[in-house]
Amino acid sequence: MTRFLATTGLILLIARMSFAQQVTVQQPVVSTFGGATTVSVPDRGWTHLGSVNSARSGRVTTGPFRSGSSLGSELTGSSMSVGVTIHDLHAMDEAILAQGRGGEVADDLQPYVARLAARRNGAGEVPVAKAVDRTNHVAQAAKFEQLARDAEARGKASLARLHWQMAAKHGSTVAPTRLASRR
Repeated sequence: MTRFLATTGLILLIARMSFAQQVTVQQPVVSTFGGATTVSVPDRGWTHLGSVNSARSGRVTTGPFRSGSSLGSELTGSSMSVGVTIHDLHAMDEAILAQGRGGEVADDLQPYVARLAARRNGAGEVPVAKAVDRTNHVAQAAKFEQLARDAEARGKASLARLHWQMAAKHGSTVAPTRLASRR
Protein backbone atom coordinates (compact mmCIF):
# COMPACT_ATOMS: atom_id res chain seq x y z
CA MET A 1 0.00 0.00 0.00
CA THR A 2 2.86 2.34 0.64
CA ARG A 3 4.05 1.74 -2.84
CA PHE A 4 0.63 2.59 -4.21
CA LEU A 5 0.49 5.82 -2.19
CA ALA A 6 3.95 6.81 -3.29
CA THR A 7 3.07 6.16 -6.91
CA THR A 8 -0.21 8.03 -6.53
CA GLY A 9 1.62 10.96 -4.95
CA LEU A 10 4.00 11.06 -7.87
CA ILE A 11 1.11 11.03 -10.30
CA LEU A 12 -0.59 13.81 -8.35
CA LEU A 13 2.67 15.75 -8.26
CA ILE A 14 3.04 15.46 -12.03
CA ALA A 15 -0.57 16.42 -12.55
CA ARG A 16 -0.11 19.62 -10.52
CA MET A 17 2.97 20.80 -12.40
CA SER A 18 2.24 23.32 -15.07
CA PHE A 19 4.29 23.98 -18.14
CA ALA A 20 4.91 27.56 -19.24
CA GLN A 21 5.71 28.62 -22.74
CA GLN A 22 8.95 30.44 -23.43
CA VAL A 23 8.57 34.23 -23.79
CA THR A 24 11.25 36.51 -25.20
CA VAL A 25 11.15 40.20 -24.38
CA GLN A 26 13.33 42.44 -26.48
CA GLN A 27 13.90 45.95 -25.20
CA PRO A 28 15.25 48.75 -27.38
CA VAL A 29 18.86 49.74 -27.02
CA VAL A 30 19.15 53.49 -26.63
CA SER A 31 22.41 55.36 -26.78
CA THR A 32 23.15 59.04 -26.79
CA PHE A 33 26.11 61.13 -27.75
CA GLY A 34 26.60 64.83 -28.18
CA GLY A 35 29.03 67.46 -29.21
CA ALA A 36 29.76 70.98 -28.09
CA THR A 37 30.61 73.00 -31.16
CA THR A 38 29.67 76.11 -33.08
CA VAL A 39 28.96 76.01 -36.79
CA SER A 40 27.77 78.53 -39.37
CA VAL A 41 24.86 77.23 -41.40
CA PRO A 42 23.02 79.36 -43.97
CA ASP A 43 19.23 79.68 -44.05
CA ARG A 44 17.63 76.46 -45.38
CA GLY A 45 21.02 74.74 -45.24
CA TRP A 46 22.34 71.82 -43.23
CA THR A 47 25.67 70.41 -42.12
CA HIS A 48 26.93 67.10 -40.76
CA LEU A 49 28.31 67.53 -37.23
CA GLY A 50 29.76 64.11 -36.56
CA SER A 51 29.33 60.35 -36.39
CA VAL A 52 30.05 57.53 -34.01
CA ASN A 53 30.42 54.04 -35.46
CA SER A 54 31.47 50.83 -33.75
CA ALA A 55 31.72 47.13 -34.48
CA ARG A 56 32.36 44.08 -32.37
CA SER A 57 32.35 40.34 -32.86
CA GLY A 58 32.86 37.24 -30.80
CA ARG A 59 33.31 33.51 -31.32
CA VAL A 60 32.77 30.67 -28.89
CA THR A 61 34.03 27.15 -29.58
CA THR A 62 32.68 24.30 -27.44
CA GLY A 63 32.50 20.55 -27.27
CA PRO A 64 34.95 17.72 -27.53
CA PHE A 65 37.63 18.43 -30.07
CA ARG A 66 36.12 21.91 -30.41
CA SER A 67 33.47 20.61 -32.73
CA GLY A 68 30.80 23.24 -32.12
CA SER A 69 31.14 26.98 -32.54
CA SER A 70 28.98 30.08 -32.40
CA LEU A 71 29.73 33.41 -34.01
CA GLY A 72 28.13 36.77 -33.21
CA SER A 73 28.69 40.27 -34.54
CA GLU A 74 27.23 43.71 -33.96
CA LEU A 75 27.52 46.93 -35.97
CA THR A 76 26.21 50.24 -34.69
CA GLY A 77 26.27 53.73 -36.08
CA SER A 78 24.89 57.11 -35.12
CA SER A 79 25.27 60.49 -36.72
CA MET A 80 24.40 64.06 -35.84
CA SER A 81 23.48 66.87 -38.21
CA VAL A 82 21.76 70.22 -38.01
CA GLY A 83 19.42 71.98 -40.41
CA VAL A 84 18.38 75.61 -40.25
CA THR A 85 15.27 77.40 -41.47
CA ILE A 86 14.80 80.98 -40.37
CA HIS A 87 11.19 82.08 -39.99
CA ASP A 88 10.43 85.79 -39.93
CA LEU A 89 7.37 85.44 -37.70
CA HIS A 90 6.81 89.19 -37.40
CA ALA A 91 6.57 89.60 -41.19
CA MET A 92 4.33 86.55 -41.46
CA ASP A 93 2.00 87.96 -38.77
CA GLU A 94 1.85 91.29 -40.59
CA ALA A 95 0.98 89.54 -43.85
CA ILE A 96 -1.81 87.55 -42.22
CA LEU A 97 -3.24 90.58 -40.43
CA ALA A 98 -3.08 92.75 -43.56
CA GLN A 99 -4.80 90.06 -45.60
CA GLY A 100 -7.53 89.70 -42.95
CA ARG A 101 -8.17 93.45 -42.92
CA GLY A 102 -8.41 93.48 -46.68
CA GLY A 103 -5.88 96.28 -46.64
CA GLU A 104 -2.84 97.09 -48.70
CA VAL A 105 0.03 94.61 -48.29
CA ALA A 106 3.56 96.03 -48.35
CA ASP A 107 5.90 94.84 -51.11
CA ASP A 108 8.23 93.06 -48.70
CA LEU A 109 5.26 91.04 -47.34
CA GLN A 110 4.02 89.89 -50.77
CA PRO A 111 6.00 86.61 -50.72
CA TYR A 112 4.33 85.60 -47.44
CA VAL A 113 0.87 86.50 -48.75
CA ALA A 114 1.48 84.48 -51.93
CA ARG A 115 2.65 81.45 -49.93
CA LEU A 116 -0.39 81.67 -47.64
CA ALA A 117 -2.72 81.79 -50.64
CA ALA A 118 -0.94 78.85 -52.28
CA ARG A 119 -1.23 76.74 -49.12
CA ARG A 120 -4.91 77.54 -48.75
CA ASN A 121 -5.52 76.48 -52.35
CA GLY A 122 -3.58 73.24 -51.85
CA ALA A 123 -0.90 74.18 -54.36
CA GLY A 124 1.92 73.76 -51.86
CA GLU A 125 5.05 75.84 -51.95
CA VAL A 126 5.38 78.04 -55.01
CA PRO A 127 8.37 80.19 -55.87
CA VAL A 128 7.62 83.87 -55.49
CA ALA A 129 9.78 86.74 -56.71
CA LYS A 130 10.61 89.11 -53.87
CA ALA A 131 10.61 92.84 -54.26
CA VAL A 132 14.26 93.89 -54.27
CA ASP A 133 15.30 96.59 -51.84
CA ARG A 134 18.66 97.70 -53.30
CA THR A 135 19.74 99.83 -50.34
CA ASN A 136 19.32 96.94 -47.91
CA HIS A 137 21.22 94.56 -50.23
CA VAL A 138 24.10 96.99 -50.63
CA ALA A 139 24.35 97.41 -46.85
CA GLN A 140 24.17 93.64 -46.33
CA ALA A 141 26.83 93.02 -48.99
CA ALA A 142 29.14 95.57 -47.35
CA LYS A 143 28.57 93.98 -43.94
CA PHE A 144 29.45 90.49 -45.23
CA GLU A 145 32.50 91.83 -47.10
CA GLN A 146 33.80 93.32 -43.85
CA LEU A 147 33.09 90.10 -41.93
CA ALA A 148 34.97 88.14 -44.63
CA ARG A 149 37.98 90.46 -44.40
CA ASP A 150 37.98 90.16 -40.60
CA ALA A 151 37.82 86.36 -40.80
CA GLU A 152 40.71 86.33 -43.30
CA ALA A 153 42.77 88.51 -40.94
CA ARG A 154 42.16 85.99 -38.12
CA GLY A 155 43.18 83.10 -40.42
CA LYS A 156 39.67 81.59 -40.61
CA ALA A 157 39.58 80.70 -44.32
CA SER A 158 36.40 78.60 -44.29
CA LEU A 159 34.46 81.23 -42.34
CA ALA A 160 35.73 83.93 -44.71
CA ARG A 161 34.52 81.86 -47.66
CA LEU A 162 31.01 81.66 -46.15
CA HIS A 163 30.95 85.45 -45.67
CA TRP A 164 32.18 86.01 -49.25
CA GLN A 165 29.38 83.74 -50.50
CA MET A 166 26.79 85.73 -48.55
CA ALA A 167 28.24 88.99 -49.86
CA ALA A 168 27.95 87.64 -53.42
CA LYS A 169 24.35 86.61 -52.71
CA HIS A 170 23.57 90.22 -51.74
CA GLY A 171 25.09 91.60 -54.95
CA SER A 172 28.70 92.33 -54.03
CA THR A 173 30.92 92.94 -57.05
CA VAL A 174 34.10 92.13 -55.11
CA ALA A 175 32.95 88.77 -53.69
CA PRO A 176 32.82 86.74 -56.94
CA THR A 177 36.44 87.61 -57.78
CA ARG A 178 37.57 86.81 -54.22
CA LEU A 179 35.78 83.47 -54.33
CA ALA A 180 37.27 82.64 -57.74
CA SER A 181 40.79 83.46 -56.53
CA ARG A 182 40.41 81.09 -53.55
CA ARG A 183 39.73 78.01 -55.71
